[in-house]
This record gives sequence, C-alpha cells and structure tokens, in this order.
Amino acid sequence: PNWFLSASEADIKTRTNHPAFLGFYVADECHHSMVPNTFRHYQDIKRLDPDGVTLGSSNKPGLMYLWRDSLDLFAMDPYPLYGVQPSGGYPLQLVADWMIGLRKDVKSSRPFWIDLQFFQTTGGSRWPSAEEMRSMAYMGIAEGANGVTWWSLGVRALAWVCTPSTDWCAARVDYYNRLKLIMNELKSLEPVLLSDDRPDLLLSNSNPSIHTRVKYQGGKGYIISYNYLNANTTATLTWSGDVTGVSVYNEGRTVQVVGSSFTDVYTPYAAHVYVVSMKGSPTPPVCEYPAPPEFCSYVQSPNYNSTTKCGLVLSCSTPTPTPSQAIDVLRNATVKTLLDAFYSSSQVGTGGAVG
Repeated sequence: PNWFLSASEADIKTRTNHPAFLGFYVADECHHSMVPNTFRHYQDIKRLDPDGVTLGSSNKPGLMYLWRDSLDLFAMDPYPLYGVQPSGGYPLQLVADWMIGLRKDVKSSRPFWIDLQFFQTTGGSRWPSAEEMRSMAYMGIAEGANGVTWWSLGVRALAWVCTPSTDWCAARVDYYNRLKLIMNELKSLEPVLLSDDRPDLLLSNSNPSIHTRVKYQGGKGYIISYNYLNANTTATLTWSGDVTGVSVYNEGRTVQVVGSSFTDVYTPYAAHVYVVSMKGSPTPPVCEYPAPPEFCSYVQSPNYNSTTKCGLVLSCSTPTPTPSQAIDVLRNATVKTLLDAFYSSSQVGTGGAVG
C-alpha cells in the first residue's frame, strides 16, 4: 500500500503495535511480474512487524505458488455472479474449483483464505442470495480454506446501494442481514472450524459430487459438506463408529441413521453441516510421515505426542565427504575453472569462436 511506502518507520510500528492490527494486505489481483517487488517489501514488513502476517489475493488460478516467498496467507477471490444470470443459474462451483487449485498450489502445506462475493459485479448481474452466500462459504471451507472474508468495495458494493449513500434503505439492510446470517453461523462453529481435520472418521461417501471436510470437537463429529453439482442429488455417508444420532446444523432437522450410515438430499450447490453423536470417543489419529530425505532423520519436537506419534520434525546434517568424494569434487572444480577461463578469453564472431 502507498501508506506503507511513504510512512515513517515510527508510524508503521505505532500501527502494528495496536491490539487490533493483524497484518498487511499486500497484493490484490496482482500480476505475477510484481512478485520480486513484493518480496522486497515483504522483508521490510517482517523487520518492522515480525509477528504480523501478510495476505495476498488473486484472480489467476494456478499461479499462486509463485508468491510463496512473498506472502504468509494466500487467498483467491472467485466471483461467480457475473453478468446476466445464465438460464441454468450462476456457476457457483467456481468457488470450489479455485479453492481446490489453491490447495494444490500451496501443496496443502500453507494456510489459505477465500474472498467471497458481497457486491453486484455488473449492471446486469445481481447480489448473491443468503442461500448462495452460505453455499459458497461452505464450499471454500470444505475445500480447505482456513479463513473467510467477504469483499464489498466499489460503486456496486454495500456502501453505494442507497441514494444518498449514507442512507440505510431497505435493500441495504437486506443485503447486510444476509451477511450477518452466515457470519453468525460460522462464528458459532468457530471451535469446530479451528479443530484439526479428521478425515479418518468418515468411512465412506457414496457420491463423489458431495465434497466433505470432517472435524471432531466437544465429543461430537462434524461433517461439513456441499453439492458440487448444479442439480439435485443424494448421498449416503458412513461414520467410523457407533452413531446414536445425526442432526443438521442450523437447519432444525435430523436425519435417520441406519447402523452408522445416513442418507440425505442435496439441492443444487446446497451445503449441509452434520453433527454426529456417537458412543464413546474415536481413536486419536496416528500421524504418518514420508521417508526422510538423504542425510535427514525425524526427531521429537517439544510438542511430540507419544500416543499419536505427531510432532516429529526433520533434522538434517551436512555429510563429511569420503576421500574419494573429496577428490572428485576438487577435480570437477578444476575442470570447470579451466573451461571458464577458456571461454572468457574467447571472442565469438559470425564465423564461430576465435581463441
């Protein structure tokens, strides 16, 4: 931001020390040619605000990996309600596709965010309904998003719905209430959303178009799910233990359980959060690790858990070369030096090299 580039270091530190200050929004739909410049600013940000975070958002799927050294948090901003609504409805699965792509970009190893639509993109489009806002939020979360924000800036955003813009007309109140509905629902699920993923607790899902993310919190299981299709469909989900009941969060209903399985109906792009009551507690997950790289091994960190085997970290060392390896390194270095000297003293003309 221009403020960061022009402000004094004292002013920056004053702001970053405020309890409400989270970090810097450093890139908004930027072309990847700006990565080197952003990286330089990233070094200054970390020096002045080492505990803060930097967030960047993109509308270019498949390229966020280029920003890995310039951002702490990665986000995508799919806005599917664009232009006149197609006869079959807007393609809300765009949210899922971009989140799946972002998860692959960061190799599932970095936190990422989703910026959701809370504005009218064009004169011919419309605002997202409360149901669409809920579906898009759970799409992003089910595909791995660690945070959710809603974008509303510009002449077709919330601030400009009414005339004059300072008025809270009926339309503006309605749009704002739609946002409050989904934000309050997610807030009520905050302990669940912050808990570890437990995919091991869902034994099977009969429908590959129903995407899920599983949590376990407070003695209950939670299945965050949504329908990827723009069509009605059903799915049968099977839990890993003895189930005593399943309710659908914030929908005021339950579903019938047969053994450890239950079946439910999904309308186009619908999202459901199932709360699974069960007998006893599930077995804690056991962490598995890939084979360590050469000259590395796993050691226990201070957070190591002997029950789950989680908390191992890599410890790597620089090997001491054997005498024969040392001779090979010296011989290769000597040959390279001679070749470099030869080519640096040569002149290249149209006819070739002349020594």
